[in-house]
Amino acid sequence: MKMKKRISSIMLVLTLVVTAVIVPQTPAVAYAGEQPISVTINGGRVVFPDQNPVIVDGRTLVPIRGVFEKLGFDVGWAPDTRQVILTSDEYTIVITIGSATVTVNGANRTLDVPAQIINDRTMLPIRAVVESVGYFVDWDAETRTVIITDDGSRHIWNLRLSSQNPVNSADSVMINWAAQEVYVRTNGAIAISHFPAGILGDYIPVLQEVMRGTVDIVVGTAPTTVDGRMAMLHIPYLITSYEEGKRIWTRGSNFFDILSEIADDNNLVLLGILPGGLMGIGTTVPMNPATVWDFDRESAELRLRLPPLWILQTLADGMQLTNAHAIPFADVFPAMMTGVVDGWLGGGPELNYNFARDAISYFYDHRYMDDSLMIFMNKDIYNLIPENYRNILAQVFEEASIRMIDEQTEISAYFIQRLKDHGITVFQPTDAQREAMQEAAIRRIWPALYDEFGQDVMDRLKEDVRQ
Repeated sequence: MKMKKRISSIMLVLTLVVTAVIVPQTPAVAYAGEQPISVTINGGRVVFPDQNPVIVDGRTLVPIRGVFEKLGFDVGWAPDTRQVILTSDEYTIVITIGSATVTVNGANRTLDVPAQIINDRTMLPIRAVVESVGYFVDWDAETRTVIITDDGSRHIWNLRLSSQNPVNSADSVMINWAAQEVYVRTNGAIAISHFPAGILGDYIPVLQEVMRGTVDIVVGTAPTTVDGRMAMLHIPYLITSYEEGKRIWTRGSNFFDILSEIADDNNLVLLGILPGGLMGIGTTVPMNPATVWDFDRESAELRLRLPPLWILQTLADGMQLTNAHAIPFADVFPAMMTGVVDGWLGGGPELNYNFARDAISYFYDHRYMDDSLMIFMNKDIYNLIPENYRNILAQVFEEASIRMIDEQTEISAYFIQRLKDHGITVFQPTDAQREAMQEAAIRRIWPALYDEFGQDVMDRLKEDVRQ
């Protein structure tokens, strides 16, 4: 027998709040002469035999049984725990009296006010609950009607996504794939418009717009000027291969969790990480073969350019590249062409080919870090989207990250060959040398990062590396 039949003898009539919009009245009952509050589901009026909707503290409270049974749920009451339990084929919702938190399939959702009993009826504000199970909630102030729909016709989420690279770059192509997948999987409820090549502005100003919610999503590198902790994206030798990246750059790793926590502090949600190419060193003259892969020996023969970022200076110090200097990216090519520097740190095989192939003669495939891009979304906008669609957003962008990681292996191999075909000598360490470099980096470089990122963060990242 269904749960709703088993609870027919329960004396307590369960009711629920559907938060539509904040409305001006605050008493627990409507003023005399006011039009009663009504509820429709997909155009059909809901009949409430013994308890009409009321307004409490600007929130519309609606009887639970009349609404949720029409949505296909069984309604249960657990008196020992004072919990309302709503079940369907896809969802289990648990609502606890006196708590401002409900769970939807185990995930917590926060209510505007706690669940409570008013006039012997169980009440709570749960727009979040209704929208978590794929419905949309509107308030028609003129007719005083709560409107619940599931066709999405009244709610199309048009999201603007900004990125800096050209439309034909690998990351832009992957972003376009993700946007199309989100559109298809949400049946058109979420439409992402991609603005590549900095059309909406430079990365940092656009990121700040995303934090404020005037732009929805941004794709770019670690914004250390916004939050210095974002520099952990560039921690040296966290990975040395894309297979390691598939494990560490995705949900479930300590690395992803920590970056997500930092994003949350900045009113952002981290949707994913797109690899840009594991970096090496491009030079105009050869490096010393005795020291190039050995970080326990000083290498001062070449003047090398560093990006003006403190963590890259820490990298150079740990690698004992004692003749390295910070130079802006725009000045790198002329600096190498005129002999101001003998080489540069800051790019993988693709960037060295596309940007520096006419300046360098040698490329050393260190893979000390990746030129990664992070996908950030405004947290408030993300939380407004129904949970089932949020899950699709997260799933698609994680798939995009994994697809990009797989593709980056092939892309890097392709551009290594292009460098060779262009006459550039490419040096690659053995697997044993690469493992020794990672061990030396963790031993020599990582201790300098503890003050910046904290003991707990660095220890958690070591757990990722050792798995």
